[in-house]
Amino acid sequence: MMAPKKQVTCARHVKLGSTPFSKVQNFEDHKKSLNLESIIIGVTEDNELLDVEINNRVGFFGEPDTSRGFTMSGNTVEPITLKEAKKEAFETWRGLFDDDPEQLTEMNERMGTNFRSPKSGAKFVLESDGELHGFDNSTLTDEVRYKGKDYLFRSGGGGQIGLDQKFKKLFVPKETVQHLKCLWDKYHLKKLPDGEKIPVITQDREKILQEAIKITR
Repeated sequence: MMAPKKQVTCARHVKLGSTPFSKVQNFEDHKKSLNLESIIIGVTEDNELLDVEINNRVGFFGEPDTSRGFTMSGNTVEPITLKEAKKEAFETWRGLFDDDPEQLTEMNERMGTNFRSPKSGAKFVLESDGELHGFDNSTLTDEVRYKGKDYLFRSGGGGQIGLDQKFKKLFVPKETVQHLKCLWDKYHLKKLPDGEKIPVITQDREKILQEAIKITR
């Protein structure tokens, strides 16, 4: 009788390594709960940053959380100046009131105001709720300064945006990207089997984001 074929695991990619921006400092066992909320992988050919989140939910006695288990997700963001972000927030509200005047009427009734133009209504919203209200940077909330300007990061796509994209620049070792891609492809929403490990990565986020701005702007 032939012996069963040995399963090829993602552990073949396991390798400690570093770049000027990131360091793979160790690996966590598959039976340990882990939440890595934000790992900036690199800058894509579309001039976006790809950011991934890794979760490994493990219950009592090393059993996986049956509601989810191991999960990975990816998000893209794009750097823009604070000045541009403020303008986008203003245009979001001005456009809303311009496209749907009833929204302006309802706001006037609710707030006891009497704004008649989309522009004045938008200005009031931003003065009341903050100058960035309406601008979405919820995916990556960092703010960095580069060459005298403050930058935020506009949220783009999210969910199962994987690691098979083409990159202009990687901020983590290539072997680590292969390791993460293998884990994602094989085990998303599943239990990690014996022998698999999750890379724990530390990053100089300010340095990464400044380099990303340099590349994309």
